[in-house]
Amino acid sequence: MKSRKHEFDNYYSINSEYKVIECKDCGFYHVYPYPDSDFLNTFYSKEYNDDLSKINLKEKVTRIKTLIEPREILDIGCGTGELLREFAKQGFEPYGIEPSESRAKECIEKGLNVKNEFADKNGFGKKFDLVNFSFVLEHIQNPYDFMEKMKSEFVSENGYLCIEVPNDFNLLQRVYTAYHKTEPYWIHFPDHLNYWNFESFKVFLNRAGFEIIYQTSSFPLEMFLLMDEDYIKAKELGKIAHSKRLQFESKFKEIGRTEDIFMIYQKLSEINIGREIQVVAKRVR
Repeated sequence: MKSRKHEFDNYYSINSEYKVIECKDCGFYHVYPYPDSDFLNTFYSKEYNDDLSKINLKEKVTRIKTLIEPREILDIGCGTGELLREFAKQGFEPYGIEPSESRAKECIEKGLNVKNEFADKNGFGKKFDLVNFSFVLEHIQNPYDFMEKMKSEFVSENGYLCIEVPNDFNLLQRVYTAYHKTEPYWIHFPDHLNYWNFESFKVFLNRAGFEIIYQTSSFPLEMFLLMDEDYIKAKELGKIAHSKRLQFESKFKEIGRTEDIFMIYQKLSEINIGREIQVVAKRVR
């Protein structure tokens, strides 16, 4: 694994020991120094629920199926197995890895092929045509090393990754913090260690040996912040913002225009707008 210097000029202090740096070497923002593995293993072995809204699972798999023929798929951080079951319904052969013992047990009880392991362990002893990890990479210590492990142990020679991470340090977030003269509210330590936007994530994947073949985003929830529906300062507004997002999408679905939602979010991703980064990337080296 390459040793990185983690050179930086810009940073945000978390406490006396840790900061989030704009790393010149890595090409994205991340915590520095990274916490040690024992600390992270203790944190992530606990039950965990990400507060980001997930794209409809059926629609996600349907979209992937237009890009990739149904084959063996590994879901890293598979939770209670909902995505695995959807992949199975649509003709894929699903496998899963889940660090939470209780969630892995629940998957196994449902008849799913799941192992209770951390994200860097492959107990299946083979590589996969498609590896999915949704809201995992932002939690990983040294993500370039993680991607090298993906290539050496997880992803087949001509395989694909399907990845979702938060879209952070994006335009709308920066406007909000500049206007209110506040620090980045999206920094969550020790929960999130790495922070990308679409531009920096593309650079990261290219350096890691993957090329994006499809990208999209999700509803830009930060727009509510800029319209004074400030769910950062008033937490109760968060549920209202989420409900309005669902209302927006449901109008399209009810008249049979779900594809237009995909088109809108895909276009937003081209200008680094949207709460989430969602990509399918092909291994190229």
